[in-house]
Amino acid sequence: METLKLTVKNAFDRSILIEGRNFGMGFAMVAPSIKTSKKTFRTMQAFTACKDYLNDLVHVERHEQPLGKVYGFKHEYTGKFKDNDFVYLGAKIIHYKNGNAWKDFDKASKLMTSCQENLVLSINKLEDLLNLSDDRTILYGTTDTEFIFKLPKIWVQRGWLISLMTLWIRCFFNINSKDVKLSIQKMVDTHQNKILIHSDQYLFAVIKEFIKKKDFKSLLKHELPKLGDSPGTVHNLGISQFSNALKNM
Repeated sequence: METLKLTVKNAFDRSILIEGRNFGMGFAMVAPSIKTSKKTFRTMQAFTACKDYLNDLVHVERHEQPLGKVYGFKHEYTGKFKDNDFVYLGAKIIHYKNGNAWKDFDKASKLMTSCQENLVLSINKLEDLLNLSDDRTILYGTTDTEFIFKLPKIWVQRGWLISLMTLWIRCFFNINSKDVKLSIQKMVDTHQNKILIHSDQYLFAVIKEFIKKKDFKSLLKHELPKLGDSPGTVHNLGISQFSNALKNM
């Protein structure tokens, strides 16, 4: 499928968020604008470097019930995921929230553009391993600064899944054409020392451990957290906490 030139309308204020990570790769769920063509999207939240906010949004959209405010963010149910086989995830390189420039902004932006096809191939390798859907992620389109991925809906069926996807993109957006041809295990091992944001090394270890599992479909039966848990619990239960929780089951 040809990558489209898109327009993304950012409708939310990032400044109100109390971000844990506040620079580097930013994410937002986006949706096609109903009143215009499929080339125009609107954000469902602010682009944020703290990808845990997507856990909150996915929780509300999946369960169709409200969730309290957490770290400045409160998402109201929209139904934009309902009755759709695919959803859309936006990614972009962003500066610090306070307006200070991230020193690797230009470098990261160029790598994101030059390695975009390799990134999608690496995502598809992950999807082949998980085998949770017959569909695969594609890069649907871009703006001058944003990359819009079209994801199989399975990725928003659990908070830990969207957390895994966003962590994967954050770690692999600079993967080269040589490494992406390796088996997924060798690809991960080889890329470990090439992650641009060094503070992601700890979280990358979570990926290394997670892909060693065998029966990924059985993980979907785990409902963590359940409805009624605090907003903070939902927010913090990304792929890292989910993997830790599995050890105690």
